[in-house]
Amino acid sequence: MSCISLNVIAKTVILLYEYFRNSGCAEIIGDHFITAPTHDLAEALVKRNATVYLYNFEYRSEFQRKDEGVVHGSEIFYLCGFPMTGHPTFLYGEKDRKTAKMLMHLWANFVKNGLPSLVPHKEFHMAPYSLHRKQYSNIFDGEMVPKVEVNANYKDKKDTFLE
Repeated sequence: MSCISLNVIAKTVILLYEYFRNSGCAEIIGDHFITAPTHDLAEALVKRNATVYLYNFEYRSEFQRKDEGVVHGSEIFYLCGFPMTGHPTFLYGEKDRKTAKMLMHLWANFVKNGLPSLVPHKEFHMAPYSLHRKQYSNIFDGEMVPKVEVNANYKDKKDTFLE
């Protein structure tokens, strides 16, 4: 048996990290463990006559590194209002504050009315997900303000591959 030095292990970990960051491997893993199960759950709930609203949070702060994707669950910081109050680890700008307000309006209207919308600020309603029209809302960063739009069939071909 040979003993592997810590130096070799450290170099291997660094190489693997660089490979995952620079290749599509991280996206494949995310699709397998997050995207595909989310779609499976949405379809199972719709089959039981539940109303389902699906969204994809692709907003990336200007203070986030450009080579990093959007981290799963990062919208929680926006929903909790950290862009308004500050956070000890992250920096936020004006567009981040607008994104937080938009998300809070969507969620507050969903809690109050059962429909995620931006009314009265903007005439936008999330479309419900269905088996025939697999619609979802995409939240992303526009030029000056955050944007939200309704799209269909998010990563549909990849889901089939991962099943």
